[in-house]
Amino acid sequence: MMMGGDQVYADPLWETIDELSDWSHSGSFIADVTGMSGALAEKVDRFYFELYCKRWAQPQVAAMLASIPTVMMWDDHDIFDGWGSYPDSRHRSQVYQGIFAAARRWFCVFQLHRRPARRRPTSSSRQGPTSATRTASTTWRSWRSTSARSARPRR
Repeated sequence: MMMGGDQVYADPLWETIDELSDWSHSGSFIADVTGMSGALAEKVDRFYFELYCKRWAQPQVAAMLASIPTVMMWDDHDIFDGWGSYPDSRHRSQVYQGIFAAARRWFCVFQLHRRPARRRPTSSSRQGPTSATRTASTTWRSWRSTSARSARPRR
């Protein structure tokens, strides 16, 4: 199954974490130059982890993910509503970059089923769901019988 984004809605981030709510009301200039504390980064990271755990643990979702091969991509709501449409100065801010890093980390773990890359992108300050293209293919090995597997030559 191909899933085109919005597997999770991270929009409650702004109401769930008081420091982010305060930051978002601090005015553009202050928000753009304010750093992201380690404590805030941990809260954001925990928010995304718990969001995925809650969504993926729903019985119907868990059953579907366990039985149907999926290819997933993300869009703005997997980060938060409107990601990619704010001014460059906001996207370059430490807080937005910290939110993006946490959203990307848990997207990689839960949706791509891989470890996040360790290196940081260098080409654009406006990182987002459309900043990279990936190709995926499926394998149809389930049709093979166990007798066919045992008949294969050993290496």
